[in-house]
Amino acid sequence: MIKMYTAYTEEIDDPEAAVADILEKLALDGKLLKSSLGLLHCYYDFVESGAVAAICAALPFDVVGNSSISVSTVGFTAVFGLTLTVLTSDDVTFTAGISSSCSDGVDAPLTELYNRVVGPLAQEPKLLLAFAPLLANVGGDEFTDKINELSGGIPAFGSLSISDEDDFSKCFTFCNGECVTDAFALAALCGDVNPTFASVSILEENMLKHQAVVTASEKNILKSVNNITIEEYVTSIGLVDKGDMRSLISTPLVAETEEGIVFTRTCLFGDNNGGAVLCGHIPVGSKLGFAIMGGSDVIRSTEEETAAVIALAERENRGIIFYSCASRNWSLGVNSMAEHEKVEEVVGGRAPYTFSYCGGEIFPRTMPDGTSKTLLQNATLVICVL
Repeated sequence: MIKMYTAYTEEIDDPEAAVADILEKLALDGKLLKSSLGLLHCYYDFVESGAVAAICAALPFDVVGNSSISVSTVGFTAVFGLTLTVLTSDDVTFTAGISSSCSDGVDAPLTELYNRVVGPLAQEPKLLLAFAPLLANVGGDEFTDKINELSGGIPAFGSLSISDEDDFSKCFTFCNGECVTDAFALAALCGDVNPTFASVSILEENMLKHQAVVTASEKNILKSVNNITIEEYVTSIGLVDKGDMRSLISTPLVAETEEGIVFTRTCLFGDNNGGAVLCGHIPVGSKLGFAIMGGSDVIRSTEEETAAVIALAERENRGIIFYSCASRNWSLGVNSMAEHEKVEEVVGGRAPYTFSYCGGEIFPRTMPDGTSKTLLQNATLVICVL
């Protein structure tokens, strides 16, 4: 069994005060069991001020996580905030680490990291917690594909980092005070771990009637559909003005591969050659549609999914991890904290939880052939009950 404790701080410019605030709220004396792990999510200024490193140094266990555009936990919601979630157990072993730079590819860095984190364990992990960087030249699915290959199908749950910088230059991943923009953090949970997963993405009624077929795609750059550039296509159907591919960021792309796997992607910006830089790959031959995600739809779907998991968490004394795509947040407009507030309302203090926005969601899915595989999602709320 895993116990979850949460704390938060808004001491963004004073590392010493941030540490004191977190330690006071956690009050860990007598709470920590044989093995523990921290999950940390925050606005990037906490990295630059040194607060993240200071908090990690003050804790007697590994800490992993990433930057976010806003965070929440029981009784707390903030843009300029930091949350720390402690997982502790007598019958679960936690190990963690962070890779070398993934800017030039993921194979060698993730292989070395996986062997370092998982290799020494006496038994196979039951769950991986994964935190990937948001990189323009490396699709998020490259991380999930490599983790699937290395783990042989162990479920992985986590998120890509995000920031509100226009160029996404301050999207950090963390491990024990090391805060970088180009590395992958991983934690392995071994022992009595029985996670329950849930998710909600694009509602069918939000799909637009337009549908195309992908005719050219390279890594995370979508080049053409229906044999014309993606920029020409989305301009022709009125989704964006010519030369303004950045505005496509708020319109989820919904793809279905030739094998029948359906997933969503977010466009970060154009590549200046008529293509779109996405958070992940869309294979050639995939059907491609678009969706309009309204704020009311986000709140309704979040309310329904949270209500479905809170009963389980309360009944079995478990905690909940929520990761929601930043594109869901952007659809809320000026009411940007509404999804946080809805989760807080529905949970109602009945279970500990942590919620943060992210640049992509790492989540295990059931494939058409019945097998399970970890995929990258966008425009999705993913949930893990531990």
